[in-house]
Amino acid sequence: VTSADAVLEVPGRNLALYGTASQSAEAHGGQAGRGIDGNTSGQWGNGSVTHTPDDPASYWEVALYGPTAIDTVSITT
Repeated sequence: VTSADAVLEVPGRNLALYGTASQSAEAHGGQAGRGIDGNTSGQWGNGSVTHTPDDPASYWEVALYGPTAIDTVSITT
């Protein structure tokens, strides 16, 4: 995205795959990027799960590359 007015349009695609994930801190090797790598297994052993420390202030987030309309948000646990 090169200007504040640009809009990222990826119809029918998982926008998170093109984003950047971050979290407050990592625990047990659960890297933030696991949350947007397209692996929806939900099983720790399959490398698809993020993990933060046991702290009420913990967070995980994804930064998308520009403004876009979002029709559906899917969270796999």
